[in-house]
Amino acid sequence: GLFAPKVLHAEDLIIRGTPSAAALKADHAAFGVNNPLTIMLSGSPAALDASGPALVEKLNKLDGVSAASPWSSGAPNVMRESPSEALIIVSANKDLIAAGRETLPKIQEQLQNLPAGIESHVAGQARFSTELVDLIFEGSLKAELLAFPFLLLILLLIFRAPIAAAMPLVQGIAVIGLTTGFVTLLGLLMPVNILAQASGSIIGLALGVDYSLLFVQRFRDELRSGKTSEQAVAASLKTAGRTVIFAGGILVLAGLTVIAVSFGWASMATGSIGVVAAALFSILAALTLLPACLMLLGEKINKWPIGPFDRPSRVGPLVDRIMRRPLLATALTLIPLLALCAAAFTLNTGGPDLKMFKADNPMRADMEA
Repeated sequence: GLFAPKVLHAEDLIIRGTPSAAALKADHAAFGVNNPLTIMLSGSPAALDASGPALVEKLNKLDGVSAASPWSSGAPNVMRESPSEALIIVSANKDLIAAGRETLPKIQEQLQNLPAGIESHVAGQARFSTELVDLIFEGSLKAELLAFPFLLLILLLIFRAPIAAAMPLVQGIAVIGLTTGFVTLLGLLMPVNILAQASGSIIGLALGVDYSLLFVQRFRDELRSGKTSEQAVAASLKTAGRTVIFAGGILVLAGLTVIAVSFGWASMATGSIGVVAAALFSILAALTLLPACLMLLGEKINKWPIGPFDRPSRVGPLVDRIMRRPLLATALTLIPLLALCAAAFTLNTGGPDLKMFKADNPMRADMEA
């Protein structure tokens, strides 16, 4: 899973069957597959004239690369509007993914060999997409790390025992690892968008914690009723296990439906693959890994309690009052939820752009240069 950024990608937003997809297909048929990159060199005129032609010669020797520069025959003036700047246009005869992973690093390697007095800025969709993968992967990882302490605190308040509270968190981490590893392996066989990893890891953490929370609570209830660890696990599988299978199965069917209806949009389809994988691994872990851990722990799951377990719950009476007036409770729940959902109408949707990156990001600075 740690190799996900090197395997997964952020593809262009082309939906099969649309006019833009038809135009792109016609362009590839007429001119072949190519992805342009622009290189802006800045420095003293003498330094540019001394190093620029040699750089262009080296770029043209790269596999599938052709470079046009101010030193090329018949070059337009726009490529050298200022004596201290020179624009080089590189055409990589590869698809977007290959251009970003194979050609771009070789170009950047050549630019690093320029004299100290020359600055270089590389821009293009291939670089943007490559760094977008890193941004999404790092963002999802950061979100998970931020969520862990809050989840642990909430679980401690629910279970009032550190070992019991840790079990759902361990389950969530396991599901994240399994989901990320699965989509990474899948990316070796077919193009998979980085959204599959991002959505799968976030959903995997939520489902892993949610499903194991039900299971652990049921297991502890069975132990308190006097059953052995084996009997408690068996009873939990018959009750909480069925709930997990039903809830997870519904999510899997929903994800498969999204994949089916968004077949022409690869980004949406592969993103849903992550959700389906997370749901399946959450079910699998809840029915295999978690029962095995509970069997090993047994009564130790209640070790180091925070307060007495048999203390009357303050939530129970509240739940009883809510159940007596289900319609009122439903209305009072839906109103604030709908109010929160109303904020979605103010979203400015669109494709990924430079504003997703920090102002001091080197790629953003090069693209804006």
